[in-house]
Amino acid sequence: MHQKTLFLIKSIHRWIGLAGGWFLFIIIISGSLTLFDSEINQWMRPELARVKPAPLSSKALDNAYKIWTYSQNMPKNLIKLPSSRDPYLYVSYLKGNIKRNIVLDPHEGNIIPVRNTAGASFIVSIHKKLYMNPRYGQFILLIVAFFFILSIITGVILHYKPFIKMLFNLQVKATPLRQQLNYHTSIGIIFLPFLFIIALSGFLFIIPHYLPSPHPQSKPENIYKDNLNTLSKQNLLNLVNETERYFNNPAGFIFFTPKEIKISEANNSHLTSFKNLVGFDKTTGKLTSHSSLSPMFGYPEKVIFGIHMARAGGAIFRTINFILGLGSAFCIAFGLLYYSNRHKNKLFTNKITYIGYKTIEGINTSVIMGTLIGFISLLWINRFIPFDFPNRIHNEIFLFFTICLLVCIYGFLSAYFNYTNHALKKLMTIFSYLCLLLPIVDLLFNNILIKASLLNGNFLFIKMDGTVFILGIVSLLFCSYLNKKSYLS
Repeated sequence: MHQKTLFLIKSIHRWIGLAGGWFLFIIIISGSLTLFDSEINQWMRPELARVKPAPLSSKALDNAYKIWTYSQNMPKNLIKLPSSRDPYLYVSYLKGNIKRNIVLDPHEGNIIPVRNTAGASFIVSIHKKLYMNPRYGQFILLIVAFFFILSIITGVILHYKPFIKMLFNLQVKATPLRQQLNYHTSIGIIFLPFLFIIALSGFLFIIPHYLPSPHPQSKPENIYKDNLNTLSKQNLLNLVNETERYFNNPAGFIFFTPKEIKISEANNSHLTSFKNLVGFDKTTGKLTSHSSLSPMFGYPEKVIFGIHMARAGGAIFRTINFILGLGSAFCIAFGLLYYSNRHKNKLFTNKITYIGYKTIEGINTSVIMGTLIGFISLLWINRFIPFDFPNRIHNEIFLFFTICLLVCIYGFLSAYFNYTNHALKKLMTIFSYLCLLLPIVDLLFNNILIKASLLNGNFLFIKMDGTVFILGIVSLLFCSYLNKKSYLS
């Protein structure tokens, strides 16, 4: 390859990878967590441990509908049905950037008093739109996804010749700087198919929002003008059962239009990302509309979307995607650290260039550790803000960003005072101990609730605490390994 072309490709990979890497690390970590959004939502509402999962009843659905009528003018309002992952009944609606949920006993229909929490909805909002106005947040993500694809392509071009050598020869006795590059390259090679599918599907998710629609839509009218009492003649449970017979799969959620009751197929029934719905007349209860069960148009695209969201395959497939996501985040982190350490001892003759480099170094530390410590802190915040604290959701989010900001300030100070790697060691150790101590604190302060969950056959809280504890052990061992090998020296 011509040297000028090679230099251009290296420059594109370095600078686009650097700018996009800051956002990508946050997006991939938050995306990995959203694979277990149902489990995180339940863990952040420990009061659910007292409720024994029970079969869905007609009484519960009728009560859910009555509660829904009070939120009918809120965006994205619906009734979410119990599932194997989340056995409770919800009335959901969107307020700001956060999905709000009223939780009901699926059999008795009474409202379960649970703490107001941002839950996994906040993490989903970060992943999908960086917790911003969708118009701006998704536009940034579109650019980042394009940068991601470009980084993958340029990375493959740079390393396609020494592919096998890079994969199996990590140069154990290499310098710490060289090892960081080896890890970045090797992880990228191993996870290449996953990285490409995630990058491509993320781009395809967002790009339709910025393309002109072939069918201009008129401004919708208020769809709830009709008399809501017309629904009282229908038995929602019978319609749910008919939906499940129609799809031969569990039903997912219910929403209402002026003339129809729409019920969806559960979103984890198969890999392809199809929004299968059936509609019933609100007056007669007869089936009036349905979507195709297996549309072939756009099938490959829907499969890619399904893989991106780990729709099928149960906990095993989600766990595999979670591990792949963490590995991909490590690939980005090692790339950012390599850039920082590569210029660490460089002599800068231009003060502006020096300040620019130190700023980049500070951002690298802030993004990597701010993201990790921020998300584990969100779980701590959830446990320690009192149950009936005013504006609880707002305060959870405020404290999350406050902690991220403090980590960022520390990251920038460490860069300008030349102890970045020392700061990284400290922050990684803090993250490890936050993971290790959270389950212990949870057992001490919520032992009654956890005992109740075990008596009810609900092992989710133990599983979540165990997973966080294992993550803490792995993180502490990894930190010890890096210190031993002086990769952060």
